Amino acid sequence: MENEFLEQLAQLCEQYKASFSYTTDDDGIHIDLDGKEVFCGWLYQEGAAAELREAREILPPRQN
Repeated sequence: MENEFLEQLAQLCEQYKASFSYTTDDDGIHIDLDGKEVFCGWLYQEGAAAELREAREILPPRQN
């Protein structure tokens, strides 16, 4: 299960040019897609999926 998860995460990172980082500001995990920050916060086990879905709802529409 762990290997499958890591492989799928790696594929998503490749597909979306995603990266994960943190700062010394103690404001959580930063997720960037192709150089644009799309999430900053904490992804605790019980609420990780909900946190990501909530972030999706507040993102401005992507400009092409």
